[in-house]
Parts: sequence; C-alpha cells; structure tokens
Amino acid sequence: MGRAHPRRVGLRQGLRPARLEGGRPVQPRPAGAGRRAGAGVLRARVHRHPGPACGAACRPRLGARLPRRGQAEAGRRLGARRRAARRARHPLRARRGRLLHLGGPEAVAAGPRGGPRPGRVRRRGAPVAGTPGRRAGQHPARRRLPLTAAGLVPAVPHGGRAAGGRGGTAPRRPSARRRGTRAANDEDRRPPVTEPTSPGPLDRWYEAAGVRGGVRRIFHAEAERGHVFFPEHLVPHLDHPEVRALAPERIRELTIRHLYQFLHSTTHLETRVVNGAAEPVANGRSGMDFPSALRMDAFKVYCDEGYHALYSLDLADQIARVTGIPVPKVDYGGFVTALEAAGRALLPGDPVLAGQLQAVVFETLITAVLNEVPQDPTVVSTVRDLMRDHAKDEGRHHRFFSAFFLELWARLNRSRRIAAGRALPAMIRAALEWDLAPVHGSLRLAGLGEEQARAVLADCYAGEAVTARIQAVSRATVRLCAQVGAFELPGVAEAFAAQGIDEPGER
Repeated sequence: MGRAHPRRVGLRQGLRPARLEGGRPVQPRPAGAGRRAGAGVLRARVHRHPGPACGAACRPRLGARLPRRGQAEAGRRLGARRRAARRARHPLRARRGRLLHLGGPEAVAAGPRGGPRPGRVRRRGAPVAGTPGRRAGQHPARRRLPLTAAGLVPAVPHGGRAAGGRGGTAPRRPSARRRGTRAANDEDRRPPVTEPTSPGPLDRWYEAAGVRGGVRRIFHAEAERGHVFFPEHLVPHLDHPEVRALAPERIRELTIRHLYQFLHSTTHLETRVVNGAAEPVANGRSGMDFPSALRMDAFKVYCDEGYHALYSLDLADQIARVTGIPVPKVDYGGFVTALEAAGRALLPGDPVLAGQLQAVVFETLITAVLNEVPQDPTVVSTVRDLMRDHAKDEGRHHRFFSAFFLELWARLNRSRRIAAGRALPAMIRAALEWDLAPVHGSLRLAGLGEEQARAVLADCYAGEAVTARIQAVSRATVRLCAQVGAFELPGVAEAFAAQGIDEPGER
C-alpha cells in the first residue's frame, strides 16, 4: 500500500480543516520552503481563511458522525427546526399557502430578505385584539376576521392559480359533520340584520354639524369700527321719515336692538317651536310609527337647534357688554305664544300635529336674513360668521323637514289631511308676521313718542308690502303643500286664498 496523499482544498472548501484520505499524517513542511509540488495542500488543523467566520464552519455538521439511521432522524429534526423558524418570521402563515406582503405600515417583513424586521412578532395562534369569538389556533384569514394592522392578505394555495382552475388542484370538500359545524359557527358570527336606510340630509351630521366642530364667535369692538350690526335694508322702519330724522347714534342703536330681537327670537323659535316638534318624533311620542333613521335625525335636529339658541344668546350678551347698549327687557317670545294659540284654534283636538306643522312651516320658509347677511361686507364680521354657521345647518334642516312632511302626510287619514291643509295657510301667515312689541319698545328707546312710534309701525309693518313678503318667503312651503296634493282637498285652496297666498301655478 502506497503512501496516502492529502486531498486538495479549493476556495469553496477553505473553511474546513484538511483531512487525509488515508491514516498517515502529512509531514510538516520546513519553514521558509519555496513553492514545490504539493505547495497548495493545507496542513492538518490549518485554515486558508482564519477569522471569526470560521467558527460556524468548523462546528461538526448535524449527524456527521452518526450511522445512516441516526442521520435520517437528525434530518427530520433539522426540518422541524427550519419550519418553526419560518412560522416565527411569518405570524399569519396559513397551512398549504403562501403569505403575500402588501407593504403596509405594520408589514411583517420590512424590506427584502435579510432586511430589518420588527422586534416583536405575533406567533401563530395568538389572539387578535378586537376580534371576539376567535379560539386559539384559528387563522384570522380563514375565519374572515379583521387582521392586525395592514399589509397582509389571506393565503393563496400553492400552484400559482386559484384552486379548481387550470394548473391548480380543487379544494378538498369537508365532511358533512364539519360542514354543519362550520355553518353553525358562521351563523353565530353573522352580524345582526339592520334596517336599510337611504342617504339623508343629516347622514354627515357628525362631521358637518356646527355643534360638532364649530367655534365660538367672539365680538371685538376695535376690529369692527365702521361696520353695521344689521343691514339697514332688512330693517323696515329705518326708511321711515321719523326715524331718518334721528341722530346717527340713535340709528346705530336701532340696528343693534334689531339684531337683539333677531337673536333672542331665534332662541325662542328653536327651543320652543322646532325642538317642541322634534322631541316627540325622536322619542316615539308622536303617535305615529316613524323609521328609526328619521327618529335619530330628529335628535340631531334637536341638538342643532339647542346649539343655535346658545350661540345666539351668547353673541347678544357679548355685544351688549362691549357696546354698552343693553338688551331691552321685553318678551321676545310673544310670537311663539301667538302661534300656540293659533294652533289650538286651528287644530283643537290635535296639538301634536299642530306643533309638527308649525315646525315644518318655519323650517321650510326661505328668509333673506340667513341668505344675505353672510355675504354683506358692511356687516360686522362676527355677525356674518354666526349667520353663515346658522345657514349651513338650516340648509340641512330644510331638506330634513321637507322629507319629514312627506312622511307625516302619508300617515294622516283623509280627515286629518283636510284639517291640516286648511290650517297651513294661517300658520304660514302667523309665522311671517312681525312681532311688533320689541320694535315698539326699540322706537321709544330711540326717542320717538308714543304716537310717532305707532305711526311708524302702521306705515312699515302693514299693507301690501307685508303680503308680498309672505308670498316671496313661503314659495318653498306652498310648493311642498302642492306636492302632496293638499290643494285638491276640499276647502284648502280657499283657505290659502283667504290668507293672500296663491297656489304655485298662479304666481
């Protein structure tokens, strides 16, 4: 037997110690020896690439010194260890599936393979926060439960195509017992059936309502010099000769007190008339079965109107403190008392219906104040901003009460429809007639005598001008009455004509 030669070691094997094919060791080469035959052969226990990287390569391979049966067992253990490592890297890995990354903010792997990964990884089978009804070991993608964070989609079967198509395998059909259990579980997880609702004017109330995101309007006197508190063309008595003869300071006080009347009348109107009709509808005390969506919208209106009354009273108090012009001690809610008396006279046995019709009339009238004041640059900016906030909410309320009137009319029998149709024109006129008690008090405070004040009221708040104003402001309300066929009922057209209100086709 000849001498055993050592095996040559290349670059791909340079991290392993050189071993001999035979049993005899290689004799060490003398120091300083030049290149000769066998110079590329490593000596025993000498590495071509020494350093820290050699530590992993020098460890004995798993099962290298075991018999063939032991090597197979070691291979199975190694495979189990690698599978466990893959499951640890992918927290939502499905059986027989691939996990797809969409690159969300909470993606499992940030970047390509080998890139940075989050320090804490949720293991398979760990419960998902906010997903009731999930048992340990259930996969969220298979149970149709929401995933934690974004960036993951359910597993796709192996094969690259949908199961059952070309290139894929059909999914295994579960047994009858398992199908029954799955159907029962799906029935338990099915959300409750809710009443379908159509888009409405208050669907975005939580985002758009003034009470939800509005700001408090603050009056600053130093920034409002040179502006008026109310447009003079919207104050009828300012054009009277007796009033024009007053000093400019007295005319300014008249406009401020007219603003006080508007703001305080708003508080009475919103809380006593509109909310007085919205509350029975919202709480189901109206005697009619309205949809739940309409009842919730009535609560939204209730919140809006309370907020309108609050900031109207707040602004009046701010202006009174800053300007030094106090709010007169008069009853600004006298018109509401007159409305309630008219409702009792027109519908004596139906007070709830009378209140609902009055709210419909007020909320469907289109007045010039909320439309023109926000666009008038001569008016104090705080007043314009408050009117603009109010107009935005009232636009949604106009659409709500128009739809509410259709629902209300559909639930009335013929006799109640006739009574309501005959009462509506008188309610329209009562809603649009001026409340003269605050105006009379304001004229007296400006320096006019009793006879002068009465003359001004008679000249400015009576006659054909008032009828023309009622015709213009009530157009939308009258069209709404015509839409439901109110003018076809006996006595309704005559009642409108008696109040000086024409049918839509006659205008």
